[in-house]
Amino acid sequence: LNTAWTLNILRGVIIAAIATLAAYPVSQFYAQNDPAAHQLLWLMPVVALSTLVASFASSRLWTATRHVQLARPALIDFIAQVTSVAVAMIIAAKTKSVMALAVSSIVSAAITVALSYWFIPGQRNSFRLHREAIASFLDFGKWVFLSTMITFFA
Repeated sequence: LNTAWTLNILRGVIIAAIATLAAYPVSQFYAQNDPAAHQLLWLMPVVALSTLVASFASSRLWTATRHVQLARPALIDFIAQVTSVAVAMIIAAKTKSVMALAVSSIVSAAITVALSYWFIPGQRNSFRLHREAIASFLDFGKWVFLSTMITFFA
């Protein structure tokens, strides 16, 4: 579990970094046809931050779901969604900007992460990388990746 949790965080860091680095070229590309697309320059890194925050969620969420103990994960999702919608509505009313959706996604991720540690009992996570577990994840992951690519192209 610790290896999976650590790899999930590394994945979140990589995705956030790629999205942040891609923000400038993507905003320039789309701004050729739509001047409002310059907002992507700051919007993409803000949304990428929600991916980074979400990657720190406790592995207790996975364990509870695996053991079909769905009440607490469902309640966490519900609380995060309700709070996220409330934040989005408040920010949207004040700013009338797409920033409301970006910030609310970060709020939702942060609430999910916090509640995954406080509300679900279980093992504490720590940064660990075990070679055998990584090999197992990569072996299984290649088939998931292949399946996803086939589905995408189909």
